Amino acid sequence: LGVGPDEALDYERLLNIVHPEDREHIETAVGRLVAEGGTSDVEYRVRHPSGAERILHVYTQVNRDENGIPLYVLGTAEDVTEARRAAREIQLREEMFRGAFDNAAVAMALTDVEGRFIRVNSALSELTGYSQRELLQIGWRELTHPEDIDLSRREYQSLQTESARQHSLDKRFLHRDGHTIWVSTHVAVLRDAAGNPINFIGQIVDITES
Repeated sequence: LGVGPDEALDYERLLNIVHPEDREHIETAVGRLVAEGGTSDVEYRVRHPSGAERILHVYTQVNRDENGIPLYVLGTAEDVTEARRAAREIQLREEMFRGAFDNAAVAMALTDVEGRFIRVNSALSELTGYSQRELLQIGWRELTHPEDIDLSRREYQSLQTESARQHSLDKRFLHRDGHTIWVSTHVAVLRDAAGNPINFIGQIVDITES
């Protein structure tokens, strides 16, 4: 904040370094704190003397005299700038993923390690004849032709080994109306920090006419 350890930070000085768009929020929080008591837990942006913008998470309470008259506000502030930026970057990446996934021309699906659908796009719905809601109630097994289930299971099991990253497989799906669709599937495994499989993401291309 550009304030030395021996310097006091009064209310007016604090408002001067708070981002203009956040000042009304601070004034409301402080006014409620003084009038009603209790504590305040807020986040707001401040401008460092260097010109940099930081985000603070501030916890405050009002100290009063024996008559209940407010004497001063005591608070602690934590710089959460990097944490909030990291969270925003993750959010943006997730939004980009959702946009690319949902709007892809090719059929796509995200499953758990058991092969149950967690997320599907409209292209998969169009390919199989099932609504997206219906697909989320089933998994790869229910779509796969009975004669191809064992082969699909072996491929999924192979993806759960430490060295496996992806596999491709041509197999048959059963459309909702019962007719057979030949598809080429390309599946990649998503792992946690310890290397354990947590999800599979797949692309499915209709090759029936190929």
